[in-house]
Amino acid sequence: IADHQSPEPRRTWPAGHLVPGLQLVPMSADETWRSDLERAAYHEAAHEVVARHFGCEAIARVRPSGATDPRWDKLWVGQTEFLGRRGSVATRRMIALAGGIAEIRLRDRDIDTYAVFEELTDGELLSDTDAEMAGAFTVADVERCISLVQDLWPQVETLALDLVQREVDLIEQSQQPFASR
Repeated sequence: IADHQSPEPRRTWPAGHLVPGLQLVPMSADETWRSDLERAAYHEAAHEVVARHFGCEAIARVRPSGATDPRWDKLWVGQTEFLGRRGSVATRRMIALAGGIAEIRLRDRDIDTYAVFEELTDGELLSDTDAEMAGAFTVADVERCISLVQDLWPQVETLALDLVQREVDLIEQSQQPFASR
């Protein structure tokens, strides 16, 4: 719900890039860039879609982080802005957890509640703002939010793909000669 930047080292290989012998296949710069853009877009899209599900107006955005080394920093960050009410404590908790759960869902369709709970509590998937908004969440909260995100996945995916396309279009426009605009 705020900028998602971490000083911790990041893996630059998505889980699906494992090959026989458990060797990691490094992604190209374009693949890393696209993967990180999609991660940020799905994270923020889930915040917005879940907020709207509960009747809260919100707008998700993603932008380049300015980072230059994807081994250490996220290349894309996002923010979801609320326009008006934010709902009850329980609603805010679901909205806050939804982003991290969407990142996990993007990587792996088979989600284990306890593994997700562990991953959310390790600090990598929730920004400081997300963690503050989620408060002291339980395994039951995570289970409810997983179910909600899975039910809303078509809307999350549609919005995420729109966010990705918007950024790709902006970049392509910025690379065109000025006279052709």
